Amino acid sequence: MTKHKRRIAILSVIIVAFLALLPLVNYSIERKIENYISNLPDHFIIHIEDIKVNLLSRKIDFINVNLTLLGKTDKSVNAEIVLDYATFKGFSFWDILFNNTITVNKLVITHPQINYQQSEGNAEKNTSKNRRQAKLNLFKIHHFEIVEGEIEMCNTSNASTLLHVKPFNLKLDNVTHQFSTFKNIPVSFNDYNLNAQSIFINAGVYETLEVDTLLLNTQTALMKSLVFKTKYSKYELSKQLKNERDHFHFTVDSLTFSGLDFGFKTDTTLTFKTEKIKLFKPELAMFRDKRVNDDYKEKPLYSKMLRDLNFNMGLDNISIIDGKIIYEEKIKQDAQTGRLVFKSLNSEIKNIGNIYKDSIETTIETEAFFMKNAPLKAYWAFNVNDKNDHFTFKGELGQLNASTLNSFTEPNTAIRLEGQLNKTYFTIDGNRHTAKVDLKINYDAFSVIILKDGEHKKNKLLSAIANIFISKNSYNKTDNFLSGEKEAVQRDKTKSIFNFLWLNLKQALRDAMT
Repeated sequence: MTKHKRRIAILSVIIVAFLALLPLVNYSIERKIENYISNLPDHFIIHIEDIKVNLLSRKIDFINVNLTLLGKTDKSVNAEIVLDYATFKGFSFWDILFNNTITVNKLVITHPQINYQQSEGNAEKNTSKNRRQAKLNLFKIHHFEIVEGEIEMCNTSNASTLLHVKPFNLKLDNVTHQFSTFKNIPVSFNDYNLNAQSIFINAGVYETLEVDTLLLNTQTALMKSLVFKTKYSKYELSKQLKNERDHFHFTVDSLTFSGLDFGFKTDTTLTFKTEKIKLFKPELAMFRDKRVNDDYKEKPLYSKMLRDLNFNMGLDNISIIDGKIIYEEKIKQDAQTGRLVFKSLNSEIKNIGNIYKDSIETTIETEAFFMKNAPLKAYWAFNVNDKNDHFTFKGELGQLNASTLNSFTEPNTAIRLEGQLNKTYFTIDGNRHTAKVDLKINYDAFSVIILKDGEHKKNKLLSAIANIFISKNSYNKTDNFLSGEKEAVQRDKTKSIFNFLWLNLKQALRDAMT
């Protein structure tokens, strides 16, 4: 036999032997996987219809998988995962057979349905001790993918839905067994890409959050058709409340994040940072029922609220584009609801958070049209690190027909306004205790009509008395402006910052116009 023929014969024998042993090797790997699954802890119950191993293509398929996770103490069902396929591609059979590790080029999970049941008994704390005691096989997955998944989280105590997402697609790169910057997740990964649709979140006792589309990766995020709203109607909410709480309906056409960075940078502290947020066409409709008892808890100013956050936050820049705010207030049972409107609202907000240096201020610059068409500009600045909560609020209001305010003043204060407010400037300089206000106003033909209680008819006597003390116009001054100021305006700490701003403006207007 020639040397060439001998080589061919040896190679043929090797190939035949390999092909003969291949089913045995495949079977051995399948049994090893089944043995591993059978030795999972008692609170894991897993059923797999079929396991297919292909040594030649280095591929393993798990078909029709059902995984149930039970509580360690009461053995109740905590979670259930049902999926069509789990496909491991580029599997290292050498590692699984001889190194007891899992190395995979790509893992694809198809149509998983994840159902989590939340109850008081199944919440387990994740501590550093738990992490050290966790015994996980070493694994590395270069590319991980979930296709057309669905998640539902329910509260077993009241059968309510806490979270629902359908469908979602997720991609992760370089997944390993180490803990990541996301707390409670015993894996780490480099890049991620999430595409989720029809997201519903039960945000508490009174609110829900819905997002039509979420696109998220390591640097950017996009949300489309966001709705954050009160679950109940205005008057259903009032019936449930012991103390007043705003009813609201907040929508955003689209919301984008860029320069995004979030996660647990230490074992316990969450950090959320982003360079830029844009809100396109946000609309907020807010209703306050003043017939419900006041909440007399102290309301901190925004600087203190940010300073006292229990996580690290830094939002460098927020742009609000073409927004709208409608505020309604109901004071009397037999009166209409008062209404204020801000439209075409555009705002630039900088340095919102608690991670900035002492020298950096939070600033908010806003332009909008107040009521029908009165141009409004506002500037607000404060320092989160200032424990005295000093702030400056400046405003400029253009031409406003006073009668446009009657939709708010008539039902709430039984006052009708007439005349023209041509130009108003004001500056409020304050802190958490008191403030000083300076105001200049130009107006003409201004008058106050006091209405009869419960009617829309003029109370002639009270109206005449009131207008004795009010200047009809501002043209008796050399610059055609009347000035008003007030020092040491006391803040009612049981009310919001906006109530404090209004108290200052009311005092200054009274000083200027009487």
